[in-house]
Amino acid sequence: MFLIQTLLADYLILILGIFIILILIILILNKSKVPSKRNRPHEESLTINSQNSKPQFCDLFNCYKLVRPDTCRAIYNSHTMFRALLLNTTALAILAVDFSIFPRRFAKTHYYGQSLMDTGTAAFVFVNALADESAEREGRKPRERALKSTMNLFFFRVPTLLVLALLGIGRSLFVHLSGYGQDVTEYGIHWNFFVTLFFIRMFVAIVPTHLIIFIGLLIGLIYQYLLTFAGLEGWLLKSEYGGRHGFVDQNREGIFSLFGYFFIYSASFLYAKCSAHFLEKEKRLSLARTLLLFLFSIFCYLLQYLLENYGLRLQASRRLANLTYCFAMLALFSASTILLQIFQFIAPMPRSKGGLVEAISRNALLHFLIANLLTGFVNMFSDNILELKGIVTQSLILIIYSLNTSFLIYLIPIRRTSK
Repeated sequence: MFLIQTLLADYLILILGIFIILILIILILNKSKVPSKRNRPHEESLTINSQNSKPQFCDLFNCYKLVRPDTCRAIYNSHTMFRALLLNTTALAILAVDFSIFPRRFAKTHYYGQSLMDTGTAAFVFVNALADESAEREGRKPRERALKSTMNLFFFRVPTLLVLALLGIGRSLFVHLSGYGQDVTEYGIHWNFFVTLFFIRMFVAIVPTHLIIFIGLLIGLIYQYLLTFAGLEGWLLKSEYGGRHGFVDQNREGIFSLFGYFFIYSASFLYAKCSAHFLEKEKRLSLARTLLLFLFSIFCYLLQYLLENYGLRLQASRRLANLTYCFAMLALFSASTILLQIFQFIAPMPRSKGGLVEAISRNALLHFLIANLLTGFVNMFSDNILELKGIVTQSLILIIYSLNTSFLIYLIPIRRTSK
């Protein structure tokens, strides 16, 4: 993750090609080591009709047996892995963005466009929707989960809504009192990531579950209409010349982008419900059904493409969280989870509760909080972090930071288990 986001960022296509080739080589070399079906009572192999004669070029695809894992378990594994990848990527980026080895194209855009760091808040909203849908399938309504859920906060269980409110207020006070660097075009003067997440959870808690998809999508459509035809976009992106006046003006990006994130949450919740219902028609995960889920990603991408290149030509903007941005994020995140589900056919995640991936996924907000605290610590005790021009020095700081973030989040479940 560190190399892909920094030193090897210009060679992503080459790295992807190498990974694909290595995976194919491993699968081919291990074709004779796959245990027979009777030796794997908990897994069901895809049967291959050996009696039918097939062209020789098909042998490459039939030289190994795909595993058909339990559908519910595969969905859970893919969501767990997605959260862990998201959190690790985000944690590294929020510090690495201040270093020269971090490509500037990965930093947040100021007006229009899409970058790596533009995906952060939308990705957290997406995984919240996945978790709420999963809880609903287990008999727990999203409203109840939003109001009553708790989280690990340094060995204590604390209501999540309370944590988000305190973190949002606390960060705003800290920035104001300490003079810590802040880009007001991101959320505004007083607003921040934690405040946005707080209102997303309040939206889930207030709106009835059976209406949340309809209301969220409707809000997004009305918001886009106001952006395009009521002059709201021009006001939100206006120049900083002349300053900001009043609470709403001072925090306009954070307040109004909420409507776009409501749309992302509702669309993500709809995707999670449809995909789970579609996949769970079979007890074992079906490769054909999994591949069909790409239709959702393709549909979102086509809508993004049409909005950007035809008609009103609406360019994606994180600051606005407009429909083009929403569809771009939905296409990216849904495709990512589907790819992780497909990976379950080749190498299912072990049923382990003590691994790092599980620890990060189960303590998502705490992981992000630790990353922010460590980032603030590094920035405050560096006179000018941008002056650290040595590649070795920058790499060493980022590696130590990443290891400490992972170690602290991994330590929590170990300590809780040992008690």
